[in-house]
Amino acid sequence: MAVSKDMRGKGIGMSFIEMLTHKVVSSGKSVVLEVEDPSSGDNVNQRKRRITFYRRSGAKMLKGMKYLLPPLDGTKPTDMLLFAYPLGSTSSLSGNSVRKLVSALYEQVYGMDLHHPLVAKTMSTIGERIALV
Repeated sequence: MAVSKDMRGKGIGMSFIEMLTHKVVSSGKSVVLEVEDPSSGDNVNQRKRRITFYRRSGAKMLKGMKYLLPPLDGTKPTDMLLFAYPLGSTSSLSGNSVRKLVSALYEQVYGMDLHHPLVAKTMSTIGERIALV
């Protein structure tokens, strides 16, 4: 999702996120976001602003795991953070539910084999519970 630079600050992005999350969450599902990790990469300020925006809109970070975006340009994976708009006031997710989520992302979104080393590396960082912060 992106809003053109000259249209930012007018509430367009927040309105879209609120409409999307209301529609999805009211159907009993969650919205999950892959957000570039500001601790790596060149555009640190832009990455931090994205995280601030998502947090302001109610998203919670899945803390305590490492998620790697497959190398879309064929070079190297990108360090990412996963955020979610959880159902209710949940403060954590079970490791099993996070593993299912991550498996679905890799398999259904990126077409990856779940035995791929990148998938295994991410899965190895998921503990019994993942805090939502």
